[in-house]
Amino acid sequence: MPAIQPTEGKLTFAFFYTDGWVPWAIMQPIVDGLETEYRELVDFEYINASTNEGLRIYDSYGLFGHPSYLILDETGEILWQSVGEQTGDFIENALEAVLEN
Repeated sequence: MPAIQPTEGKLTFAFFYTDGWVPWAIMQPIVDGLETEYRELVDFEYINASTNEGLRIYDSYGLFGHPSYLILDETGEILWQSVGEQTGDFIENALEAVLEN
């Protein structure tokens, strides 16, 4: 069973990364900026897939590649997912689209 516990009434954005992987270093400030902008509407979870617990959570969602991203609804259902380096606009557009529905 996945270990991300959604918050009632909020979406969850999960950011899966691994230590020392260059795309993580590129994506970290982008995700941090989105968290600052959307924290009232979305919970942000940062999951280090280099750790045993993080890898267990990562595997439980059947993910591949780093960094990986999920947007979950309040029941834990995956509404959106992506992998690899992305632009902030790409992720923000996904957040906005999910929030509008």
